[in-house]
Amino acid sequence: MKKSGLLLIGCCLAYTAGFALNPSRTYSVTPDEYGIEYETVKIPTDDKLTLNGWWFKPAEESTKCVIVSDDGDGNMADNLEIISQFLTLGYHVLAYDYRGYGESDEFAIKNDFFTYHQFSKDLDAAIGWVKKYHATLYTVDLYGIGIGAGLSIGVGANNTKIKRIIADGTYVSFQKQKDKVKQVEGKDLKLPIGYNKYVMEPEYAVAEKGIHLRGILYIVGENDPIDGPDELKDLVKAKKKESVLYVVPGVTNQQTFTSNKSGYFDQVKDFLEKYTK
Repeated sequence: MKKSGLLLIGCCLAYTAGFALNPSRTYSVTPDEYGIEYETVKIPTDDKLTLNGWWFKPAEESTKCVIVSDDGDGNMADNLEIISQFLTLGYHVLAYDYRGYGESDEFAIKNDFFTYHQFSKDLDAAIGWVKKYHATLYTVDLYGIGIGAGLSIGVGANNTKIKRIIADGTYVSFQKQKDKVKQVEGKDLKLPIGYNKYVMEPEYAVAEKGIHLRGILYIVGENDPIDGPDELKDLVKAKKKESVLYVVPGVTNQQTFTSNKSGYFDQVKDFLEKYTK
């Protein structure tokens, strides 16, 4: 489901590439190659692993921060263009790699799994790192793509430090995802077991948690056959006052950003400005 990288990936890739984990240990590019200043940081998790992260500061003084969670295809290097857009909006940015990705600690990942519940610990650790080392930052928002969007919703709804979430191409629940992929692609997803559904599944998280949230921006491709606008209706209804649905015309979730980059971030900027209180 990679759609925000600096290198354009051919449209001929199978659609189901977005529904299997595909970790890369090698960064295809680093921020300094594009003249972007950053700091490599190490983020401890509560189960004693260490994640690799990149910390970016905006050009001007700011009290805002956004944490970027990847879609599980590649690693955080693929999101540099998204990161640069947030920097332009005056945000500090923390990008990080899940366990088993990039230069984060080892973790056994099977490519036919949809996600792992341990990734929620990784996002929790990223939030904790920001709050520990940058406590003066007033606003901490979450931005996620694909499985990172679902994680951002679930973890954000359970963490009172988070006020706004931007979820691009989120799944709704594991079972609905499994059923839809089977219907459309004829493939069987392997799903986590032994997880907290109120953290890992947006359907339950937005219905039962997140009273502290000021706003959730759902971004979805009009023509996505798996996680399209119809699938998100119940999520939007669950927190109608706080929710915004941005449907990108004529594309799937793989092209929401690349199809109209300026329009995409106009929507993001409008959302962040509107849902400030």
